Amino acid sequence: EEERRRKEEERAREEEKAREEERRRKGEEERMRGEEERRRKEEEARASAEVRRRKEEEERVREEEERRRKEEEEQVHRQQTAAAAAAAAAAAAGEQEVVDLEALEVARRSGGGVGGGVWEAITSDEDGTTYYFNPATQESVWELPPGAVVVRPASGIGRPASAGAGAAA
Repeated sequence: EEERRRKEEERAREEEKAREEERRRKGEEERMRGEEERRRKEEEARASAEVRRRKEEEERVREEEERRRKEEEEQVHRQQTAAAAAAAAAAAAGEQEVVDLEALEVARRSGGGVGGGVWEAITSDEDGTTYYFNPATQESVWELPPGAVVVRPASGIGRPASAGAGAAA
């Protein structure tokens, strides 16, 4: 009887030990799953922060590009305004023949920002062809942009130094 009781106690201790080992193993597995979940969430948070940072950087770059574009547009507008005023003053002083008085007046009233701006019609010394020079942008072209205001220098007055025979682009 005592032997049987001792064996039952021994078996009960072994079962308790096995249950305790199973609880420890499950606890360790749960801890590892929790640790893995924590690492996964941290990685997701880092990835989300990186995506946000990239989007913010892209937005900053877009805003900077937009600011530069607006500054460039304002600069061109100021140059066109100055060129229109200069062309109007030159025309009034008889230094330039205005080819399109109505367009020049529109350009003057609007601050020079109409269409393609103010262009000088220049005749090439070499072959007599006409090209156009924009004093505000220092650009030479063979064909006028839409909405351009054209002035023709009288007797070469006001001709830019770079406006030679091959100046047109």
